[in-house]
Amino acid sequence: MKHIKDNITIGSNIKHYRKLNKLTQKELGGLIGKTESSVQKYESGATEIPRSVLYKIASVLDVHLLDLLDDGSAIDWHGQRDRLMLSLYKFLGYTIDFGVDQSSNASISHGNDTYILPDHIVYSDLFEHVESDMVNRLSEIIERYATTSSDSSDKKV
Repeated sequence: MKHIKDNITIGSNIKHYRKLNKLTQKELGGLIGKTESSVQKYESGATEIPRSVLYKIASVLDVHLLDLLDDGSAIDWHGQRDRLMLSLYKFLGYTIDFGVDQSSNASISHGNDTYILPDHIVYSDLFEHVESDMVNRLSEIIERYATTSSDSSDKKV
């Protein structure tokens, strides 16, 4: 029974991210080399999705594989990250508003300038890249300056 529940969870997540990417089932199928009917079966949980296809779907939808497999914690984590990113940008003097028109666009304002761009670009390109840049920068700082408790030599700061 758990196996069927997993298929339904995965299918629901695929549908969620497909819609965020404004793709039809037919378009997603074409991008992953499958039929619209196959995508319908995947999204309904009616069939188990081969691992290779899951990787293709995650790649096309520009999400981590865990986002498709997980039943909520990854989605909750992204929500928390997005709220923190909005707070950071607000602190830096930017205002980001979503759904500013019928086309699901976002506006980014700073000073007297306002820019309009698709919502999904803000989430995928802005938020996720800032996250990965922060992780990379932190790794560089740790590698350069940090010592461990087992490290007998201190690195100069």
